[in-house]
Amino acid sequence: MSSKAALAAQLARSENCSEELASAALAKTRNVAQAARLLKEGPLEVYEANQPVGSKEHGDAVFEHPYVQCLLEAAGAKVSKTLKAQSGLAAEKFLICVRTYGRAVGKKEKTSEIKQILNETGWPAKDKDKVEEKLRAAGIEDLKALQTVVKKKSLATCMTGSHQQRIDHLASIVEAKSNFNDKLKLNQMGILDMTLAALERALGPEAFKLCLIFASHEDPAVTSGKYAAALKGTPWEDRVVMGVKGAHLQVRFIEESCPKGTHVVVADDNILDFVVEQVSEEAIAKKKAEKGCNEMMRELDSKFTESPVAGLGLDLVEETDFQSYLRRAWQRRNKTKPKADDVKAWEVKLQKVGIKTISQLQKSLEKKKVDGIFDELELKALLLQRDEPLPPRKTLAVPSNSPKAPAKLELVQLIQRAGRTMKAEKSNLWSVNPSKNHFWLRGNGEQTRKRTQKTGYFEEYSVKLGLAYGAFFGFRVLHEASLYTRYGQVKDDVERSLRYWHRDKVILRFSRYGVVKSHKPGVFKASKGGISALSSAEKHQQEGTKALQGMLEDFASKYARLAEEGDRSSTGLVWQSEERHDFKKTQKEKAARKEEQAAGSEAGIRRRWKRGSLTLQASEEEKKEEEEVASEELADQKKPRGRPRKEPLLEQSSDAKKVTASKGASSSSPNKRPVATPTSNRRKLEKKAVNLPAAKRQKTQKD
Repeated sequence: MSSKAALAAQLARSENCSEELASAALAKTRNVAQAARLLKEGPLEVYEANQPVGSKEHGDAVFEHPYVQCLLEAAGAKVSKTLKAQSGLAAEKFLICVRTYGRAVGKKEKTSEIKQILNETGWPAKDKDKVEEKLRAAGIEDLKALQTVVKKKSLATCMTGSHQQRIDHLASIVEAKSNFNDKLKLNQMGILDMTLAALERALGPEAFKLCLIFASHEDPAVTSGKYAAALKGTPWEDRVVMGVKGAHLQVRFIEESCPKGTHVVVADDNILDFVVEQVSEEAIAKKKAEKGCNEMMRELDSKFTESPVAGLGLDLVEETDFQSYLRRAWQRRNKTKPKADDVKAWEVKLQKVGIKTISQLQKSLEKKKVDGIFDELELKALLLQRDEPLPPRKTLAVPSNSPKAPAKLELVQLIQRAGRTMKAEKSNLWSVNPSKNHFWLRGNGEQTRKRTQKTGYFEEYSVKLGLAYGAFFGFRVLHEASLYTRYGQVKDDVERSLRYWHRDKVILRFSRYGVVKSHKPGVFKASKGGISALSSAEKHQQEGTKALQGMLEDFASKYARLAEEGDRSSTGLVWQSEERHDFKKTQKEKAARKEEQAAGSEAGIRRRWKRGSLTLQASEEEKKEEEEVASEELADQKKPRGRPRKEPLLEQSSDAKKVTASKGASSSSPNKRPVATPTSNRRKLEKKAVNLPAAKRQKTQKD
């Protein structure tokens, strides 16, 4: 051991810290005394100079402090070691970081099996305690040992002094007991029982190799040794990294401790399960028949994998570089996204002349060997793509007679697909579905499969503005200060979503997947621990409201607004979706263009006439002409029509005259026309427009 390593080991023992942190403190200071002072007084000074929540510099002073710099150096060494130990391509590597606070163990220990049995007897508490002491003194600690004693009929020997009726009562309970439901209650669970257990179920027994646990250096559960005691003897024992206080600052600490470009996945410490939609109809029906709940989703299990396109006769494969090249050229030529069949058609054309690689295609383009295969615009697109970087590969859905189960673990597949998709979509943030509702997860899966059958590409994500769920999300390390959250830990996932959208105009959300948490997210509850451990309901509410108002005033007013009464919102905001950066038109402009196109067709006019939105704008000359026509028609009605009426030969009596006059008033001439008005003429024109030929109708609308 070198002298520096020996000094670091000695300092670590004296200050009760890791050797990596002690070594970083020695490198930061001039001598051992100064290093010891930094390790002792640094944790108390770190947050004194921190800027207030909501300021543009919030958190900067914390990370500038020498003690936090030492923490970052020690964390960086552990991160590099963990990434280096992973096998596979560098682009496929990732690191899962579990951020935790005050959740080393549950608030109370699990009730023993003996106590659970005695609780079923209904005896007084004092009597149960006495019997428990006698049983433990006899070496009986669990149900199995107690069943053995009852079987040998020696229970009375262990319960000396107890009434025979009670002995028989306890024996009957033990005989009827086959096993125990050893499931812990939520307040009995620690980090080992929640997130770490869920990761082991999803990733297998070697899950710890992909993960690190980031705890706060000042967490009482850390300083008291509870985390060390809880993790002792487990594979997670040496995976703990000392970070900083505050969920939002901890994410920044994780990012600054990782090399630029690293794919980091952050998980909360109270995740009970990672879940995904259930694809198999048979499995859904079976679970429903057993009266199980949430039949349309299942837990991610390392022992079972299911293809997201199971039952469709398709396999998911990654497209080749040659196919990526052709796809991008086709898109350049046609100004729209291609289907897999479109790219396949180009590929088949080239394979017929022996071209199967990018280099062969480029040589053939130079020698003009493919001029007869493609038209001028297609050749131009292929030539222009030669000077462009190769686009990221997509996942193809290809026909298969015997689909095979995916070889990789499903959670690993999800994370690696997210990494590739971030590159393809020029995004730097992704997450799972904020909801664990199995109907929604299944519905999103159905939409994905329909889209896959239509396009031939498997795309299970959305790119719209929305919440990147803070319980489980991933990002690409950029070390950009503009992406660090500044408005506290209560709404840090909302702020993170808005900041990354402000930068990229893309957020990836894999809506087939979700997580089940021990408590409802975003709601304060003193007993749930985590960020609620040092807060109150009133303080939690005030901090959340202030954070939302602050970020909207600062930069996010274009993307969201505060939720009002009657709005459905789980975040306190209503997202105002904005178009992605590479679209030329806004959604409103697209809708207006579609309306104009529909207006030119007879069906479009009839639909608009039916709903009353069709109006023909009349010019001043047309209005004047309508008035002249109406006045002429009115004058024309006053003129006598038909033959003149002959005078009667004999004079009629006064009564007959009255009858004749009344008949004349009630009956109208068949040639008599109603009085015309500008309004009635307008209606005639509008009705007439429905049956006009296309050319005349367009001219009428233009006028």
